[in-house]
Amino acid sequence: MVSKEAGALVMFDLLLKGGTVIDPGQGLNGLADVAISGGRIAAVRPQIPEAEAARVVDVSGKMVTPGLVDLHAHVYPGVTAAGVDADEYCLKHGSTTAVECGGPGAFTFGGFQRWVVATSRTRVFCFLSLAAIGQIGFAKVPEFVHPEYSDPEAAIRTIRANPQIIVGLKFRAARNLVNGSCLPLLRVARQAADEAKVPVMVHIGDTQETLGEILELLRPGDIVTHCATPKANGLLSADGKILPEVVEARERGIYFDPAHGFTNFGFQVAERLLDQGFPPDSISTDLTVHGATRLGQDLPDVMDRFLMLGMPLEDVVRLSTFRPAQILGKTGEFGSLRPGLEADIAVLRWEEGEFPKTDGTGETRMVRRRLLPHLVIRRGEMIQPFRLPSQA
Repeated sequence: MVSKEAGALVMFDLLLKGGTVIDPGQGLNGLADVAISGGRIAAVRPQIPEAEAARVVDVSGKMVTPGLVDLHAHVYPGVTAAGVDADEYCLKHGSTTAVECGGPGAFTFGGFQRWVVATSRTRVFCFLSLAAIGQIGFAKVPEFVHPEYSDPEAAIRTIRANPQIIVGLKFRAARNLVNGSCLPLLRVARQAADEAKVPVMVHIGDTQETLGEILELLRPGDIVTHCATPKANGLLSADGKILPEVVEARERGIYFDPAHGFTNFGFQVAERLLDQGFPPDSISTDLTVHGATRLGQDLPDVMDRFLMLGMPLEDVVRLSTFRPAQILGKTGEFGSLRPGLEADIAVLRWEEGEFPKTDGTGETRMVRRRLLPHLVIRRGEMIQPFRLPSQA
């Protein structure tokens, strides 16, 4: 500690003063101050004296949450056709952690590690693609246009050599991506993931097989992504009821994430799931260059959609912070404002107005207020947040 002025001791590098702290991981929802020291959370409590901090930022009227965690994004630009820059489109929008889902495969992971993970201020993980080439062609040239692109042995080696970055194996099951049936390759993914001791994330919707057939191959800890897909073979039956196989899958430990994306989220599907007591296990974007540039999509934008559908704010924050960290087995590293963790923080504010939100079917609904990043902090360092043209 160093003296700030006569009679005062500087204990903290930065103090966020007067905000509403929403930290579901600690059960916090109320007015409190957040103090940071040495890049880590030092204290969260009401009325921390300003004199104890070298710098004080007034966040009155704002929400202070853990840094957002985007469980499904595409942040491998220049190699994958849909990838965006993690710092520009995740960190500056409040997501201090992003998970690249399927962009790199075993043959392209080295570039991802060197040019994305090592150079990004955003904390970045990935689900490695079963296809050794990864998603270099995205939808126009699917990674399994030739089944030989599947290389489970190379995937296993790569996962085992990079446990600090790779958190699972990604497989896209849609019929146009696997040239018909997904089950042969899903079985390969299942075996590879089991040998590497990681979960599988499976992209569903418009599969040749029913979802029940796919779920039979999944294990506790696996993730079904695009759970609100309006495409064929999603979570709902023809009469709009949740499939019993889906309920059984959740009961045995399989997670369901919406991963909004460009065409893989339907308001009506998400609404029916919520009405039947089946909220998602997390909230993510499936962020791509298409969604970022055409929809202005980021994690706060997807959070807005679930708020519009009636989910409580605290639940939406939990599914965008603590819960994805929990799914990844990383609650000891991020997802909370618990003292001792790295100081990853999103300060959010409301903007009032009329804002259109469009889903993957083309349906547009209006919201009367939206969440925007006011301030972003990564490892205790303040990041200039995203600004709309009207805010510049």
